[in-house]
Amino acid sequence: MQLKISDPMKGSIFVFISAFMYATLPILTKLAFQYGLTPSAAIFYRYLFAFILLFLYLKLWKKEPVIAPSLKVILQGLFLVAGSVLFFYALQYIAASIGSIIFFTHPIIVAFLAILIYKENLNLKLAAGLLLALAGIILVSGIFSTSVTITPFGLMLAMISSICYACFALLGQYNVANASPFALTATFTLTGALIVPLVFFRDLHFITSLTWPQVLICLAMALLNTVLSISFYLKGMKLIGATRASLISSLEPVITVILAMLLLNEVLSPLEAAGAVLVLISLYLAVSSQSKDSREQEFRMIAKE
Repeated sequence: MQLKISDPMKGSIFVFISAFMYATLPILTKLAFQYGLTPSAAIFYRYLFAFILLFLYLKLWKKEPVIAPSLKVILQGLFLVAGSVLFFYALQYIAASIGSIIFFTHPIIVAFLAILIYKENLNLKLAAGLLLALAGIILVSGIFSTSVTITPFGLMLAMISSICYACFALLGQYNVANASPFALTATFTLTGALIVPLVFFRDLHFITSLTWPQVLICLAMALLNTVLSISFYLKGMKLIGATRASLISSLEPVITVILAMLLLNEVLSPLEAAGAVLVLISLYLAVSSQSKDSREQEFRMIAKE
């Protein structure tokens, strides 16, 4: 007897896998810096190598189109790259803890915009999950245990970054219904590889020869933090919608803290542990509320028949 997994559960698992892979980005970034890569070089090669991997996979293996030729797809890619670049600049003016809190308000932005655009339902469980996720991220960020620096310009950049990511998620709910997640990701990565040199045009010396350790780190960032993480996120979003996908992705900072504790010997404080528990509870509320909505939809379809 085969175990049948519902679409909401599949979607939740896909987004969880995406969050886990993306949570390794800070770990790999630290390694990249240790081996002499600048932030601009790490971002550029991450997108470039990701596009090369996707090009080889789609063109040679799958025999499918590499690029999704759509203005909405390109716009989604621009939102993704803009969100990443703006967040990078924001961290030059504000503490990482503050930046993370502001950035991970995007599930709330997505939820309210999805109600207006896609007519999604915001039930009590999902609303509670959004609030618990935000509270958990505030605790996990470590804002209460360290002194933080706040500047209006940095706050503005972080907020715009969060809005960009929310727009990326909302456009994804439309685009993933019309194109392959891998073709979408290839389009995003090509967009990033073209735009990053324009943004960091004063630092173009980073486009130089790489050492083998740098190549391996950039390949890991391209595969884990870009190709697979974005593709799994889009696959999950197709099944559970932008709101729940964004909410489940709020697991990223929690997983990052746990990985840092295990791999980098960082200490998990009681407040951070409490925040992690709150985010896990929000994950349960998101998944259970999706299952309830699916059952109600099935009942309505049966009633119509």
